[in-house]
Formats: sequence, structure tokens, C-alpha cells
Amino acid sequence: INGNGKKLTYTGSDRAITVENTANGANLTINDLTVEAPNAERGINYNTTGSLVLNNVDVTAKMYAVNLPGSSIGANVSITDSELTGKNTLNIWGENAVVNVTNTVITTKDGTPSEDYAAVILNYMAEGAVVTINGGKLIAADNSAATVNGTATGVFNVSDSTVIDGAIRDIVAYIGFAGYDNLQEALDDAAKTGATIELIRDVETSEVLMINGNVTINGNGNTFT
Repeated sequence: INGNGKKLTYTGSDRAITVENTANGANLTINDLTVEAPNAERGINYNTTGSLVLNNVDVTAKMYAVNLPGSSIGANVSITDSELTGKNTLNIWGENAVVNVTNTVITTKDGTPSEDYAAVILNYMAEGAVVTINGGKLIAADNSAATVNGTATGVFNVSDSTVIDGAIRDIVAYIGFAGYDNLQEALDDAAKTGATIELIRDVETSEVLMINGNVTINGNGNTFT
């Protein structure tokens, strides 16, 4: 799609542009286009295993500006000279996906205290994914993060030239779908309901961990130091 500097406005609440998992590796390239989807859950939804290339593309969505669902396994994504705005703005679920972001501004615009949003997030299914960010900016609103790594084996490579305004979070444990980068906070919440904590990486702390209730911890082969 050559946008030629024009604007695509989507007034619905679902997905402005979507490549479905049935597309069997279809490639999508978009140049010089603004996508306005202020009420949509997803701006660009790429749910297959091919390549997604965005050059000079500005995307605004209510939730995910660019979303890589679970079927984007091994997808190759290149985003250059673009601007993305949402909540979990660049949202990655695809295992072994390779995402390269160059000279791009990614903003999470919502700082709702009860939610954990990020400019770029590797969700727990995105094991083995590699995100490389060169230049540009990662901007997080209050109570949000610049990056969240919710995997044990996914990797963020962020250049020194990238401006980071927000926290860098590495999730250590999950309770259901809720991720925690602080094990004590996970223990506090688990004790309220007798929930199970799933540890996804090694944990090292000099603080005493306090448990005040019934808790189950699945270490998943990790080490607590």
C-alpha cells in the first residue's frame, strides 16, 4: 500500500487493517500512510508468519497500534521513520518473531493505575522473539512502561541513541494473565485468593519474602537466590 501521504480513518471498534492467520504467510508493506483508528482495539493487526514492513506510517489506536497475535510465529517486522500511539502500543505475541524498529516514536498514552501498559511489550507467548530498537523514542505515560518483557527467552536490544521515557520492566512471575516484575507483589496478591504463581525466570533478592496466606509457587525449573 502506497499511501502517498494520505490518511485512512477507521471509525469502527475492531481492526482497521488485518492480515488473518489464514493468509498463510502473506507479506504486507505500507508506505507513507496515516492510520487513524481512535476507537479501535487494533490499528494494524498482523496475524501470520510472513513480513510486515511499515515505512513512514503513523498509527493511532485505542489499544494496539500494531498487534502481532499468537499466529505471527517467526514473523519479520520492520518499522522505520514511523509514529505509533496506543496503550500496549506495539504488542507482540508471536513466538520467535523478529522485530526491527528504526527512528520511530512509540507512545503509550494511558496511565490508568489499575492497568500495566507499555510502548513495546513482549507477551508471555512471544518466547524467542527478538526486538531491536535503533534511535527514535519510547514514551510511557504515568503508571506505564517503555518496555515490558513478559517472556523467559525473548530479548530487547535498545540502542544508546534511543530516548527512553519510562520504566524497563522484566516480568518474573504470572498469576493468570497478570505479570509481576516484583515477586513480593505477586506473593501479596496470591495470598489474597490462594492463587498459583508461575515463575518464568530466575529471581535474586536480598529482601525477606513475606507470605501471609495460602500460596502455590510453580518454579518451572528456575532458581531463587
